[in-house]
Amino acid sequence: MALDRRRLRLVTHTLAQASGFRHGIVSPWQEVPPTGADLPGLHNVFVPSGPTSEEHAVAGGFGRTLADASCAAIAEALERYAAHMARFEVRRGRDIEGPILDARDFSLFSDEQRAQSGFPYPYAHREEARYAEVFAIDDNRSQWVPEELVGLGSREEQPLLPSTSTGLAAAADPMSALLSAVEELLERDALTVSWLASLGGREIDIPAERRAPVIERGGEIRAFDLTQSWNPHPVVVVMGQLPLRGTKRYSMGAACRFNHEMALEKAWLEWVQGVVFAGHYARENPRLRFERPTDIRTFPEHGVYHTLFPDRWHHIPLLAWSRPFQPPRPVPEALPHASDRLDRLRRSLGEAGIRLFYRELTLPDVRDVGLFVVRALSPDLALLHGDERFPFLGGRTRDVAWRYPDVDPAEVRFVNPHPHPLG
Repeated sequence: MALDRRRLRLVTHTLAQASGFRHGIVSPWQEVPPTGADLPGLHNVFVPSGPTSEEHAVAGGFGRTLADASCAAIAEALERYAAHMARFEVRRGRDIEGPILDARDFSLFSDEQRAQSGFPYPYAHREEARYAEVFAIDDNRSQWVPEELVGLGSREEQPLLPSTSTGLAAAADPMSALLSAVEELLERDALTVSWLASLGGREIDIPAERRAPVIERGGEIRAFDLTQSWNPHPVVVVMGQLPLRGTKRYSMGAACRFNHEMALEKAWLEWVQGVVFAGHYARENPRLRFERPTDIRTFPEHGVYHTLFPDRWHHIPLLAWSRPFQPPRPVPEALPHASDRLDRLRRSLGEAGIRLFYRELTLPDVRDVGLFVVRALSPDLALLHGDERFPFLGGRTRDVAWRYPDVDPAEVRFVNPHPHPLG
């Protein structure tokens, strides 16, 4: 967040008040005590889900200070709360005069998937489907899209489509929130397509200060650049394991940021957080079994899968077919304001034909504690699935050449049989 120190202290204080049983909005945050097997100097905080939460598990935050970690966890909890509870106008297609993008226009399910017997998400007819209004990032023009893609769940009736948290973000100012939301769309698009297409990774170096503590503890760590050709903000994933009591805890972290250094730092933190989660989830669910990958239904199950089946990790195409890669050296510059970064990003994406829309979901109580919550969405970018039976294979998900023109078509193998490890 681009905030002065006084405002940062205020936001930190008000966020802390939002997490608690006495007049809080979300449950009290808790710090996860580290073990001797975990990396030093890091803090892991979570906020338990509420009793009526439709979203899986908990909100989490990881950081180099307790303030960073707790603020991140509370913000994520408030982000999901707002996305569930925000109320906005919903209309059926027959009642809309403006432009509509229906479910078929997004990278959801392919025609082949929807033709399968018993498929749970048959698209409703445009006149009967329910839509919510969003706005183009370029010029604020109105557009109507399936309501399930705006909030989490449905505002009125049973949802007709699965909702995803991809593209939701909370921050202390609306431009920072929208920038983070768009970057998450780009991160998930790169990861989804690279994974489903079974692409080998473009491996990049990890600085010694991040790599050495992992190796000292008997772990493994590798990093890959997944940046699309038209994306000026690098996408980096970090993959590997860190053992605890003889169990190798496998995980992945992913991030899209303004430069490689920022992306690697965020992906590395996400990886460490995922490693701790994988060990915890496996320990708390000792009877968890997957007869086949399609038994996976949720993101937490994705996050623990390779810890339960460590022999399958090194067969992952991203690892097994990797090649060295040297990212271009950026021209040194001061970090621009979030609004300037967002403007440059949306111009570059617009030149590639990528449409971006947004909807603010900030609730009054969330605004009172200093946060804005925003949903970003794009019909041109792929989404990451949680239910392994129903990956999102529609839209432009299979268009590898558009994203990675240097990839030999013979190297593309849809659909990767290995479940992704992002929890």
